[in-house]
Amino acid sequence: MKDEIKSPADLLEQALLDLENRKKAAADKSAEMAPELERLAALQAKLEALPQKERREVLDAMGLKHVSAAPPPITPVRGTGRAPFRQPSPANWNKWKFIPKCELWKGVCLSLDIEPDEEKHGMRSWLQSRLGVPYGFPADFAERLQIAQANVSTNGPIQPQNLYVGALNNPHAEVLLSEVSAAAICWGWTLPECMKALARSGEPVTTPKPSATKFPPMVPATDAKPWLLIEPSDPAPEHEWYAPARYFARQLVSKDSTLLTKKLMLADKVSLSLSSVGIYRRGGKKQRLDASTVLKAFSNMTWG
Repeated sequence: MKDEIKSPADLLEQALLDLENRKKAAADKSAEMAPELERLAALQAKLEALPQKERREVLDAMGLKHVSAAPPPITPVRGTGRAPFRQPSPANWNKWKFIPKCELWKGVCLSLDIEPDEEKHGMRSWLQSRLGVPYGFPADFAERLQIAQANVSTNGPIQPQNLYVGALNNPHAEVLLSEVSAAAICWGWTLPECMKALARSGEPVTTPKPSATKFPPMVPATDAKPWLLIEPSDPAPEHEWYAPARYFARQLVSKDSTLLTKKLMLADKVSLSLSSVGIYRRGGKKQRLDASTVLKAFSNMTWG
């Protein structure tokens, strides 16, 4: 026998009855669980009162490692609260008064009584960016370095001690501390007394007069370094090593005139001669000049 079709009122009445039954069942279940929930709440409060390490041990013992509290506390680093680079240290004159040569930028540091070998002042990073001044340095440091670089020349007042392509106007050029000191005195810089003592006594320091040509002349040739002499009939040298290259080229051709028809071979021999007197490629890594580069020095030069 088929179920009798219920009216909407019957359906509503049944739905309300089902709701009451579900609510009563939930209330009975809650009443049944109340003691357990109260016990769990008390234990949770006791757990929260434990130190973090002990609380984590309890949770791990329950197999709840994935929900353990925060990881073990990290011991804080004891710092000074200062910037990444620290204030520069005073120059160690007990050392520098016995060191005749150094990189140009170090000489400028010493002119301000700053120890250049203290790496934590960030100088090497600054030399790449040249933004502002290094941390803790005087405001005029960048200006002093710029002036010093502009005065590194084979004609002085600060002469590079290791001549290679790019040695001029280079903060890493090796120079004499005595020349940096003497030039700084000439420029009116305020210097520490220990640096003033490094200036060579009895030698007047003067700013070199501008050359009549576009390029500064090399130092006068001596018996020890005849390759520094510029041949008047040659074109003005575009680089410091042009005059030495032309000198050695003439010497080689005077011994073997066939090299005039073998310019690349001649250039390679000249490169070898340049390296023998301390003239290398740019960068100061003591790598010989490429023969193709040396060839440029031969353009329009006289061979007589």
